[in-house]
Amino acid sequence: MADKELIEYLDEKFGRVDGQFIDVEGRFGTLERILENKADKADVNNLTNAIDKLVKSVEDLKTEYSAITVAINRHEKWFKELAEKVGIKLEY
Repeated sequence: MADKELIEYLDEKFGRVDGQFIDVEGRFGTLERILENKADKADVNNLTNAIDKLVKSVEDLKTEYSAITVAINRHEKWFKELAEKVGIKLEY
């Protein structure tokens, strides 16, 4: 009967060890998912930053375009006034 008791004892111990390995494996799986999510968040942050830079560039270009448009309209007005004073008809 000693052999049977030893086998039961070892079976119980190995069962606990197996359970601990399963628990550790589950923790590693959770850790892998967390790291994958962090990588995804980093990718999203990088994309967000790139989009923010593009939006800022577009806004800067829009502001510059508006300033150039105002200047061109002012110059056009001056040319019309000048043409009227000197008696030249401007054609577009």
